[in-house]
Amino acid sequence: MKIGFFVYGIFMHKGGTERITVLLANTMRQRGHDPVIVGQTPADGRLRPSYPVADGVVCSVINLTPGAGLKAAKEIIIKHEPDVFCAVYAGDPLLWIIHLLRETGIPLLVSEHSCPAMMDIERWNRYERLGCMAGADGIHVLSDAYAGSLPPGLRTKTTVIPNPVEKPCEVDWTR
Repeated sequence: MKIGFFVYGIFMHKGGTERITVLLANTMRQRGHDPVIVGQTPADGRLRPSYPVADGVVCSVINLTPGAGLKAAKEIIIKHEPDVFCAVYAGDPLLWIIHLLRETGIPLLVSEHSCPAMMDIERWNRYERLGCMAGADGIHVLSDAYAGSLPPGLRTKTTVIPNPVEKPCEVDWTR
C-alpha cells in the first residue's frame, strides 16, 4: 500500500508529531508498504526530517502558497499515487490539503494528536478545524474525550486509537 503522510513542519521542527510520523512511516516500510512523507518547503532547504528515516521512505517538499505553489503541490502528491493520505497535523495549512485532494480520488485521513480545545485557540479556530474534519474521509483522535469535541455527524467517521504507551505511574511528590 502506498501511504502518504503530511506534517506541515516535518522538515523544520523536531516535535512529537514529527517523531510519531517518522515512526509510523518507518514501521509501514518495515511491513512492506511504500510510505511518503510530505511537508512544507523549509527555508533552509533541508529535505529530510530531523528524525532518522528508514531506507525506502520517500520524503517530498511542497509549497503551500496560493498560485503556482499549490498547483505544483497537488502534482507532487498525485505523482506519488498514495492509496491513502494521512494528515498528521492540526492547523490551518490543513485547509490547503483538503483543497488539493479534492477530485483526486485519494482518501484523506485527518489524524489529530493534540487536545482539541488547545488547537481551537493556538493553531486555528473551531470552524476551520471542523471544516477540515468535514472534508476528511476519516478522522483519528487519541481519546473518547477528543472524539466528544466533534459534532455527532463527524463522530460517525471518527476512530479512537490511543497512543501505544502505558500510563505513567503515580508519583508521591511528598517524599
